[in-house]
This record gives sequence, C-alpha cells and structure tokens, in this order.
Amino acid sequence: MSDHEPGLLVVWDSPEQPPDGVRCAMWDGYHEDKLRTSLLQRLERDGNRYREQCLEWVEGLSELKIHGERLADLISLEPGLSYWPMTLVAELNYLKSRAFLDILRLLVLEELLDELRPQRVRLVTANSAIGQSVSGLCDNFGIQLEWSGAKPGFPRLRRRINIARLTVGAILRTGRWLFHIWPLRQARGVTWRNDPQSVFICTYNLAAPTDEDMEVQAYARYWGDLPALLVDSSRPLNWLHSYLPAPGRRPQGAVDGATDRNVGMESHAFVQSWLSIPLLFNTLQRWRRLRRAVRAIGTRPIEMANGDRPWLWPVVDDDWMESFFGPTALGNLLGVELFDGALAEMPRQEIGLYLFENQSWEPSFVHAWRKHGHGRLLAVAHTVARFWDLRYYRNRQGVTADCPAPDLVLVNGPGTVSAMTDAGVDTSRIVEVEALRLGNGVLRPDRHRPTDSTLHLLVLGDYEPSSTARLLGLLESATSGLTRSITTTFRPHPNYPVDPSEFPCLELKLTSGPMVEALQAADLVLGGNVTSATTESFVLGRRTVVVLDQSGLNFSPLRSMAGVDFVANDVELRDILETCDTGVATPQSAISLFHLDEQLPRWRKLLRI
Repeated sequence: MSDHEPGLLVVWDSPEQPPDGVRCAMWDGYHEDKLRTSLLQRLERDGNRYREQCLEWVEGLSELKIHGERLADLISLEPGLSYWPMTLVAELNYLKSRAFLDILRLLVLEELLDELRPQRVRLVTANSAIGQSVSGLCDNFGIQLEWSGAKPGFPRLRRRINIARLTVGAILRTGRWLFHIWPLRQARGVTWRNDPQSVFICTYNLAAPTDEDMEVQAYARYWGDLPALLVDSSRPLNWLHSYLPAPGRRPQGAVDGATDRNVGMESHAFVQSWLSIPLLFNTLQRWRRLRRAVRAIGTRPIEMANGDRPWLWPVVDDDWMESFFGPTALGNLLGVELFDGALAEMPRQEIGLYLFENQSWEPSFVHAWRKHGHGRLLAVAHTVARFWDLRYYRNRQGVTADCPAPDLVLVNGPGTVSAMTDAGVDTSRIVEVEALRLGNGVLRPDRHRPTDSTLHLLVLGDYEPSSTARLLGLLESATSGLTRSITTTFRPHPNYPVDPSEFPCLELKLTSGPMVEALQAADLVLGGNVTSATTESFVLGRRTVVVLDQSGLNFSPLRSMAGVDFVANDVELRDILETCDTGVATPQSAISLFHLDEQLPRWRKLLRI
C-alpha cells in the first residue's frame, strides 16, 4: 500500500499538498495516480450506483422506527403532511447544503477500505462531522484510526448552545425578512377569476435589475408564450407568485406591477400577501410543537435505529438541527400557513400548474391544493434535470404517506425524461411538453458568425455566487500573459450581478440582452459547473467549456454530452483559449434534449386549448 508506511491509508481533506510516497484517498480534486485515489473521480465513474445508494439511505431514514413509530410520522404537521420532506436532509438541495456530497464520498471510502483492507487510516481534516463519520466507518471495519481532531466535550451542553444560537438566528433573520416583505400584504385584495375554464399558475417572482421591464420578466421568464396562448383561447389565468428579493428591488414595485396586471382575464397575487399577525402566531405554535417533537426523539435513537450505515449520520446532523431550530424551520412553516391561507380563499381551480424543482415549499403547496378541494395539479420541470441534482429523484414513486405529489410531472424533452427514468422515477407520471423558456423558435442551430482574428468569449454567470467567482478567477489566471486578442463579454445570472471592477484584468463587458443573441455573437462560451445556459450554447453550435468544481461533482446538464470541454485548472482552460477557432459553429440537434415546436402542440393537447 505504501513503501514508507505499509498498511497505511491517508484520507486527505486539506488544501495543503498530501504527503509523497503514501497511499492517499483524496477528499477533493480529480487528479489520480498510482498512490492517489480521487473519491470524486470514482463517484463520476460509477455515478448511477452511488447515487442510488445515497437516495436509498436518505429515503430509508423516514421509515426508521423510533419508539415504535415511523420517524416521518413523529414529525407530522397535520394529517397528510409530514415535515420530513421539508428537512434539508430529505430535500437533497445542492444549493442549500452539500451534506449529500459527503454521504457520497463516504460511500466510496467504504468500498475503498473494503478493497485495500489497510491496518491504519490517518485522517487529515478540520471537519469534525467527517471525522466522526470516518471514525464510525473504521470501527465498522476494525481499522485503527489516527485523527488529531478530538470529539468535543460536554456534547449535551454544546447541543443546547447550538439550539439557542439557531433559535436566535431564526427569529432575527425571519424578522428582517418579514419587515422587508410586509408591503406585499397590499396585494391580497385580488379578485380571482371564478371560471371553470381558468388555469392556475404558481410561479417564482424573480426580478433582475438588468431586465428592461423588471416586474414583467419577474414571472414571465419561466412561461414563454403559454400565458398569451391561454388568454387568446379565452382561458382566464389566476397567478400566485412567490416573491424573491433581488438587489435594488422593493416589494412595493412588485405590488404595483401585479396591480397593473389585474385586468382583463388575469389575476395576480403574492402568496406572501396572506401574512397576518394571527398567521404568524399559528406559525410559532407549529414551530413550538415541532421543536418539542424532535427534542423528544433526539438523534441518538435515529443513529441506533439506522442499522444501515449509522456512521453516515454525523455529516447530516447539522442539516437536521437547522431544519428544526434554524431559519429553515420558520421559513418552511410560514410556507405551510401561507399556502393554506391563499388556497383556502381561492375559488375551486380545475387545473393548476407550478414550477417543479422538488424544493421544500412544494409539499406545503401540494398539500394545501388537495386539502381545499382543487382539481388536477401539474408540476412543470422548467429546466434540464442534472445527473447529480438529487432533488428531482427523491419521492420517485409519486404519492407517499410523507410527501404529497402532483398528478403529473411535465418535462421539456427527451433529455429530462431519460435522466428521470434512469434514476427510477415512475414513468407513468411523466408527460413530455415543449420547452417554454426556449420557445419562439429561437434555439435553432446557427451556422453563421462573422469571422475575424479576435476570439469572442462569452462568460455565463451561475446562480451560485461562489461558482461564478471561481469561474472568473480561473479565467483571470488563464488569460494572464496570453497574447491572443480576446474580447470577453459577461452575462451574469439575473439574481447575482457582478461588479467588473473586482476582476480588472479581464476587462469584462456586461450584457443583459437576450441569451440567444449573446450566444450567437460568441466563438467560445465559458460556463460554471451549475448553469443550464450552457445547454443552449451547445445546441447553437458554439464551442462550450464548463469549469469543474474541485470540491464538488459535475453538476452540468451537459455532463454526458460528447463535444463539451470540461476543465479543472487554468492550464487546461488556457490551452483552449489559445487554440479555439473563430467564426466556426458546429450545430447540435436540439431534438435529443428539448421539444421546441413554437406552436406548442403538446401543451395544447394537454390543456385542451
């Protein structure tokens, strides 16, 4: 195993360089050689199997018997609605927590220990949760562990202090949020369209300061031409918006925008408009009961009951605590009350559409929809399902005792169908429709671009700020000393603007115009590890480069696509910048990913337009 220290395996979770001449399991990074095994690389090579193991372990937690009852039942909020699917542990949302990445790494490490059977494991990490999990794993194999991180003393006292800290943080953060959005209560006096032909739409209201008409784009960006088609077909629309704050945006502007559009055949309201003092009191009462229930359970019984890999629990314990005692808890419970209030007042809706991402608010919405007797509910997956985005693959068989589900999941093409069926999602629940965000025929392969010697580079910002910072930092390093003429245009994510002065060496030109126009003007498109906009670049035939995250997995929707470049360092990116041709496009077939018929025949058939 090692010439210097036979029988030793070093598990290396540190930004420093690992020791030479010793067998190492690398927690981060993709580089491998005869003595270094990348846990992330092994995950990517055998992703299907490890993903299934992770999903099975998390799903199994809800079925654990604690004091003779299922865990999901012990934290039930009301008949038909458990709090379980709203927890960070169950949600598996990579934008909120990376605990599932540690679960996946530990599953790989388990197999590596079984293969190598080392006598000793030396762990180098500053993460106590990882240390506790690796300690439990080594105990399971009877392997001696060397780790300098000692278990913290007085665990009960530390836990109580942590609960107090989370509680205070939850109250302060939620208070600030309520103060900010309180003006939305003005939009509650909406007159709903009480018509059996009306269509209900629940959507995010996400505005970008760069949008020409910020408040229109705040909700229209997700739905393309479908609302106009419905109105033209004499189908009234009842919109329920979930307001999302953005830099420079004020709730009053959102209220004014909604009020201006409450004309003709459309009604607009914000779910946050149902805020009231009695509602806040009911939320706090729910929180008190939920906290009491989870404290009665404790975490030790969960670990003891979980016979299948109990050593994984430490890496999700912080998420468990946050879900019940932190801001996440109050946010989830406010959502339960708000959706209940809004859908209770609304006249019966025969059909409803909502944006589907399997986020924590969705069980509350679906439960309220069912509870108040509304009709058919369709979940609209508005983007591509990424391989490692485990949100889309939980609750795979539809309705369960813990998590209410829609009648159908609408997906935008064969790409998402393939991803979801490969993960075991019940195919009877999936219906293919046209991609609304890519409509109007704009995403057609384009072979023509003016040719000149300058390389036109388009950089696409991510929803995740750290990914965008990493992307621009890598580009800055790759272009240092490069003699080739390059113009760099940057298109930030709508909700995360970037100040070009923070990257003076890049001379960024900002653009907020239509995505397709920006792509068609580029020779090379550089995107982060998360953004789905690289899919459009790929279909349009632009050479597309995705920057990998050295501490995470490949979340790109183009993960398995041939012809896409994935780079992990500035050397690899510099090589592409030096050799990329200009004025060349290699269009790809969009048919393998999306349905793009601008007449929306599938939507027409489904909604009987």
